[in-house]
Amino acid sequence: MTVEADIAAHLGVPKSIIYAQAFSTISSIIPAFAKRGDIIVADKAVNYSIRKGIQLSRSTVKWYEHNDMQDLEKVLASIVEREKGRPLKRRFIVTEGTFENVGDVADLPKLVRAQCLLSCHL
Repeated sequence: MTVEADIAAHLGVPKSIIYAQAFSTISSIIPAFAKRGDIIVADKAVNYSIRKGIQLSRSTVKWYEHNDMQDLEKVLASIVEREKGRPLKRRFIVTEGTFENVGDVADLPKLVRAQCLLSCHL
C-alpha cells in the first residue's frame, strides 16, 4: 500500500501499518501483537476499543499523561531502569493518531523518537 510506504518514509521508519477505525479491528490487533509478559505504555486518553484491546492482551500496562512526551519519556526511562538485568520483554507504545475522545492529534515523530528509549537500551 503506497500510503503505508509514504507514512513510513515521512516518519523515517522501515514500515508502517494502517488499520481501519472499527472496534473489532482495534480491539483485536493489540492482543494479536502483545501478550502476557509484554509491556504496553499507553496514552491515558486512548478510546474504549484500544483500552479493551490492551486489557485482552494481558500485558503489563503503564500509562502516561495524555499527549505529554515528557511524561512518556519519564515512564519509558523508569521501565528501562526497572528492567535492567532482567530477561528482555517486548515493549509497545500505544496511542491514537487522532484521539476519538478529545480530538487532539498525536505527535507521531516525537513518539517514534521516544521509542528509542525502549529499543536503544536493550
